[in-house]
Amino acid sequence: MNQSSFLRMYLAESYYSISLIPWTNPCSIIYLTIKSCSLKEYDLLLQRLPYLRTFSTGEFIIDKLNQLNSSPSILKSYSQLMSLMIENGSLSMTDFELILSLTPSLTRLKLISYKSNLFSIANGSDWEYLIHNKLPNLKMFEFFFSYRLQKENEAEDLTLFLNQFRTLFWLKEKKWIVTCDYVLKQNVIYIYTTPVYTKDFEQQLQSIKKTSQPFPFILRFKFLSMNNEFHSTIHLIHGIDDVAEPR
Repeated sequence: MNQSSFLRMYLAESYYSISLIPWTNPCSIIYLTIKSCSLKEYDLLLQRLPYLRTFSTGEFIIDKLNQLNSSPSILKSYSQLMSLMIENGSLSMTDFELILSLTPSLTRLKLISYKSNLFSIANGSDWEYLIHNKLPNLKMFEFFFSYRLQKENEAEDLTLFLNQFRTLFWLKEKKWIVTCDYVLKQNVIYIYTTPVYTKDFEQQLQSIKKTSQPFPFILRFKFLSMNNEFHSTIHLIHGIDDVAEPR
């Protein structure tokens, strides 16, 4: 199979090993979308695709049992990749640090995650440290994190938790604004960057609309710019049109 002229590739299924694909040398692919990918396969793709600029995967698989044996060297990195999108519900901050260490030249990062422990992945201080040290060129960071509260008193920590995204790094230096929606009665939390919504957010709204009649009340925690300063606000909103208003 001659791949030298391919610029875009979409692998819908991964029934075969990526390592067995006969990539040409050099391979001209600049945009690759794949259904699932392991850390070892990701490292291999970066080796074999020197012109790859955009990579998107629906699932990033981390083998916890063989993490030390299969992980690429922390000294290894690839400069060609500019944009990365990962849709996964199980990656930890440690996993993300390992993955992002491979591509320090990223200018755009988009993440979608569903976690059993929200605060382990949506920690603003941890992301600030990681971006400063691993992704110095990052210009656009979009994310959507969803979590179902295990205990009602967890909601009491939301304001304190969101203050981690109220630093000069987030609001002044990067201008990345983070919003949190707490869906009452369902005990679901959505934390996401604005004004950009992911398609997952809109799908979640439609799901709420179908399963909850009437539409539930939502507490929205967000930052508003006033006189060149950002202030925390909390709004009680009701109705799908009100929820989807800021874009």
